[in-house]
Amino acid sequence: MSALSRQYTILLWFYPPDYRRAELLDTLLDAAPPGRRRPTVREAANLARHGLRARLGSPGSRGVVFWAAATVFVFGLFGSGLAVRAAWETARPLPDQAQTRAVLDEILPGEAWDVPTRATSAKFGVFGAPMTWDGYAQWPTSFEGGEYGRTAVGATIPGNLHLAQADTAERVTVGLRAHGWTIRAIRGGTGEPTTILARRNGLDLSVAIYGYTASGMPSVSLGIVRSTPALAWPAGIVGGLVSGLLAYLAFGWGSRRTEFDHPFSGLAGVLYFIGLLFWLLPTAFALPLVTFAVVRDGDPDWPQTWEWFGQPKYFMCVLPGAVLLALAVGFAAPRPASAPSCVGSPDPGTG
Repeated sequence: MSALSRQYTILLWFYPPDYRRAELLDTLLDAAPPGRRRPTVREAANLARHGLRARLGSPGSRGVVFWAAATVFVFGLFGSGLAVRAAWETARPLPDQAQTRAVLDEILPGEAWDVPTRATSAKFGVFGAPMTWDGYAQWPTSFEGGEYGRTAVGATIPGNLHLAQADTAERVTVGLRAHGWTIRAIRGGTGEPTTILARRNGLDLSVAIYGYTASGMPSVSLGIVRSTPALAWPAGIVGGLVSGLLAYLAFGWGSRRTEFDHPFSGLAGVLYFIGLLFWLLPTAFALPLVTFAVVRDGDPDWPQTWEWFGQPKYFMCVLPGAVLLALAVGFAAPRPASAPSCVGSPDPGTG
């Protein structure tokens, strides 16, 4: 096999298995001018475009292209979110009580801090505490998943009348910088609490300073969470691309399989489209809201990947959608009663 033939063969993998790949290869080789050693960029792009479209079947339909794009979008998001969540398992541990006490002494030494909360190995939870099975059980029937976030350790200084807000904020800032913390943002001030965000060695710290307060309220509160691990970004990108590709291939398989004389073509299509809508709707709600919050707040940390498509806040949409999608695949699985020997025409896409 010549080098040109091998490269054409690789490009023809864009076409579905039931396409006439051998016939296309012969056509391409016959049309190639003498001495050509590799496909042109235009040929490669056209073969990829025509091949990917052929995988969807229904050559005269524009709707199938839309639903294929929606499928890739939704499954790419979910795959990216799952990959990022898996990458979070590489995050460093939270500090124990002794380590947290050392941090407290770094930023405001000599103050009457409460006993720090205990660290947990769980990376995420609700209101900073680890999840329980009862908590997970509430997700399909409520919006409790909206409180899902990073677990934390923290401590407070009880309300008193000697910690002035501006002076305390200055002391905290100096103490953090002196001990290697990078100040990421300082917010608030006149009329509202001052919040200082800092980072060091894979930990994010937040100090809220209220100043003069009554005894029932804290004057200062501190929280420490894990920083987003470096592996999260590449994991999210790879996870999204792989999930989107697999979803495209699976959608193409189902579309071609139900294209000709299939006993459950209509039923499988209706179940699939309704199931996909269940997964699309949370994204339609969440994406603009999260984007607005990011622009409004200017937080140095962006929301977690799954928050952009409304999870787990709108988890009640995931389960019925998953059931409908699974049923659609099940009804599409039987072989059609008859099908043509080849799907589409052997257009090599060289034009």
